[in-house]
Amino acid sequence: MNELQFTLAESLKALALLFLALFATKALEAMPRASGRAARYRLIRTAGYALTAALAIWGARGLGIEVSAGVHNFAAAAALSRQEPGRAYTNALRAVELRPGVVAHWENLERSKITLRQFASALRDESALTAASGGELDEADALLYAWCHYDVGDYDRALAGTEALIHKNPYFAAPYVLKGMVRIAEKDFDQAEKTFLAVLQMFPDDPQAVEGLAHAYYLSGNRVRAEEVLRQTEQYSFPPAARRRIEELKRLYAQ
Repeated sequence: MNELQFTLAESLKALALLFLALFATKALEAMPRASGRAARYRLIRTAGYALTAALAIWGARGLGIEVSAGVHNFAAAAALSRQEPGRAYTNALRAVELRPGVVAHWENLERSKITLRQFASALRDESALTAASGGELDEADALLYAWCHYDVGDYDRALAGTEALIHKNPYFAAPYVLKGMVRIAEKDFDQAEKTFLAVLQMFPDDPQAVEGLAHAYYLSGNRVRAEEVLRQTEQYSFPPAARRRIEELKRLYAQ
C-alpha cells in the first residue's frame, strides 16, 4: 500500500467514526420517551451521548494525526530537496512517530539520516521499513541499505545486497556500480574490472560505471588504461555535470 492509499484509508476510517457519531446523535435525539421510565431513559441517553462523544473524539483525533503526519512528511521532502537534512530529519522523524506504517515517511527519514552520514542509525531502521513495505523492500530502498553497509565497511553484506538486486533485475545498473566499488575497497581490482565492464556493455554511457572502471585501473597501477577509458567516452553523450567530472579525472590521471 503506497502513501496515498494508506492516507486515504486512514482518513476514511476517521470520517466513518465521525459519521457514526453523528448518526448516533440523531438516533438518540429521535428516541421516543417511555412514560414511567424517565430515569432509565435518561441513563440510556446519557450513556449514548458519552459513547457518541468518544467516537467523535477518536475520529477527529485520527484525522488530525493523519493530516499532521502528512504535513511533516511533506516538509521533510521539501527540506531534502533544499539540501537541509537536519530539518528534513526532524520532520521525517515526527511523521514516522505519528504514522509508523507509511513507507514514504520511513524513506524520507532514511534519506535524511544518510545525508547526515548516520549510516549505522539508518541500518537499525531496516527491519521497520521492511515491515512497513509488506516484508520486502523495493529496489531503491534495498540499494540504499546496501550502500549503507558499504559506508560502514560491512562489505560482505553490501556485496550480498548487490547480488540479490542483480539476480532480481539483471538490467538495474546501480547494483553493479556498488558491487564494483566494494571490489575496489577490497582491492580486488580484477573483479572490479569485470563488474564495471559488465554494466558498461549494457549501458556504455553510465557515468558512474565509467568512473568506477577508470578508478579501478588507476588504483591497480594501470594509469594508461584508466586514461583510455576516459578518452573512449568522447563517442558518447553525457550530462554536463558528468562530462565535467570526466574532464577533471583526465587531468588528475595525467599528473
